[in-house]
Amino acid sequence: MATCLPLYNIQPSTFGPRRTWMNLRVLVDFNEAFAEMDLRDDLAAINCPTLVLVGEDDPMTPVEAAEEMLALLPDGVGRLERVERCGHGTFRDQPERTEQALRAFWSADLSR
Repeated sequence: MATCLPLYNIQPSTFGPRRTWMNLRVLVDFNEAFAEMDLRDDLAAINCPTLVLVGEDDPMTPVEAAEEMLALLPDGVGRLERVERCGHGTFRDQPERTEQALRAFWSADLSR
């Protein structure tokens, strides 16, 4: 936790220890389920506009993984937004840029 957690984001998290209660049993259960979770095959069934938003410095879901997600979506469904100087959770490191990307996606003419 001391070594890896600070690498998740560029900026210190506003959701830091004061708001966090660590339950190791839940973490262990999550990690066991997460380790075997692979939803890539399910991406082909998505038929609504989908934004894949990734921080360029994300150690958990790197840009290559986001690009793979986009490639597995049906043609014309997905849009990839890469956010510079961001780790895992672009809203923490670049809240204004994240909001800009979300507003642009929501307001786009998605019928094309």
